[in-house]
This record gives sequence, structure tokens and C-alpha cells, in this order.
Amino acid sequence: MQVTLKILRFDPQKDSRPRWQTYQVEAEPWDRVLDLLHKVKWDQDGTLPSGGVAATASAAPTPCSSTGKTAWPARPW
Repeated sequence: MQVTLKILRFDPQKDSRPRWQTYQVEAEPWDRVLDLLHKVKWDQDGTLPSGGVAATASAAPTPCSSTGKTAWPARPW
């Protein structure tokens, strides 16, 4: 399935304020958001930062949106 990622970007050397950038990514039903961000970085935009991203359940919850409304994921504990 085709997924659209809308990512807030800011480079203080180029941007006067944050800007939204969209990417189209082919996703499998089992892909995590992290997997999709890696696909963007590796296949479309190498400038997308990826350092410090955790792929384990012990990471702090992060707000996300798949319907246009920001929501916090369910707590695993």
C-alpha cells in the first residue's frame, strides 16, 4: 500500500522557520513508522536525520497521526 508521511523539517542554516515535507512510501502491513522513516532516508532523502531513534518497546511514547489527528499510542504497561 502507498503511505504518505508528512514530516516537520528544520535546518537553521537554510530555513527561517520549520516546514512540512511530504514523502510517498510503499509500505507493508507489518511496517513500523521507523521502517518507513528508514525507507525515506535510504531511498529518497539522505538528509533526513535518524540518529537516536529507538526501535524497542522501552522507548518513550511518541505522538503520531494516521488520520490527521495527533494521538498518543496506547501504553504497553
